Amino acid sequence: MKQFTKMITAAIVYSLILAAPASAQKTPKLSDPEIASVAVVANQIDINASKIAKEKSKNAEVLKFAQLMSDDHSAVLAQAVELAKKLNVTPKDNAVSRKLMADAEKTKNHYAQNLQKLLIKHTLIMKLHTIKQ
Repeated sequence: MKQFTKMITAAIVYSLILAAPASAQKTPKLSDPEIASVAVVANQIDINASKIAKEKSKNAEVLKFAQLMSDDHSAVLAQAVELAKKLNVTPKDNAVSRKLMADAEKTKNHYAQNLQKLLIKHTLIMKLHTIKQ
């Protein structure tokens, strides 16, 4: 359960860092249903981004990373949904999840172009996470 919580937290933080401008990074007070919504939305955004990247990119490394993103975020999304069901929590739309979706919509045309940068950021985050464990 601790590993799952770490994965959900990492996915949310990772998506919030990428999606929100520095001036908007206040810590909102969210209920459990709102946190569940953010987890679902954040993972779905990354799944959608990976699909766009796979359609537009020709770079083998980017395509491999896009598949990894799709697989990992699909697994985390499934685990989040299962946990929400187990805890009898229904995700509730909120300002954070709406902001994530709006920002993702604005930037979706840049996913394939910026996936290589995302690959580098992801690699660094994963290395930092490994070092902390």
